[in-house]
Amino acid sequence: MSASTRESALQLLFKTFYRNGYSNYLLENLLNSRPDMEDNDKRFLKALYFGVLRQSIFLDYHLARKCRNPLEKLPARILLILRIGLYQIIFMERVPPHAVVDESVKLARRYGHRGTAGLVNALLRRFAAEEKEAFRIDINEESSIEEISAAVSHPEWIVKKYIDRYGFGGAMEILRANNEEPPASFRVDDFRTLEESEVEFIKNRFNTLGAELKNAPGSLVRQLMKFGVIAPQDQSSLIAASLLAGA
Repeated sequence: MSASTRESALQLLFKTFYRNGYSNYLLENLLNSRPDMEDNDKRFLKALYFGVLRQSIFLDYHLARKCRNPLEKLPARILLILRIGLYQIIFMERVPPHAVVDESVKLARRYGHRGTAGLVNALLRRFAAEEKEAFRIDINEESSIEEISAAVSHPEWIVKKYIDRYGFGGAMEILRANNEEPPASFRVDDFRTLEESEVEFIKNRFNTLGAELKNAPGSLVRQLMKFGVIAPQDQSSLIAASLLAGA
């Protein structure tokens, strides 16, 4: 993937973590401003951006065990570059680790200095040399809230609240499900045209207005959106719309 795609992820993450930006709006605005971006780059950007958002606590746990300096003392963009690089090493098996390190160092030079670029290079090379098992955090009912929080990448207060309410097993099932990539959900205004387009889709289970598209080419999705056949909308809001419509 191009260096500009990783830099776009960095910009989005900075606005989210340090400018209180809303992730969906930020991504949508960026994609709208770059209509010539390749579909592969869009998918990579989305996976990287939302992946780092979901796994930030997990990533920081591992960064902290190898970084000599407290993470909160690092420049904001350098910490984000480390998160982006480590996420690719752990979760994106198709991205060669040497490419991850090289591109991360380039970003660190652009947004930092020789020292921070050296830090990024050293840390990510050490992580790239580790087996995937080294990143696993084994937890059970006796584990500390801090360890559980890192393993499921949720704030400690949420972990404690869910365990108190649902028990350890139930809480882990919910919290791990929260970290899965959500399906591509759309409101469908014209099911007949959607069927004729031969796009594979699954109708929503709890409402009659939406569907999940399966492996649809980005160009076709944009065309369907342009002609008002579909529009992005999550299932929870579609449930409310179905009730209001008496569907």
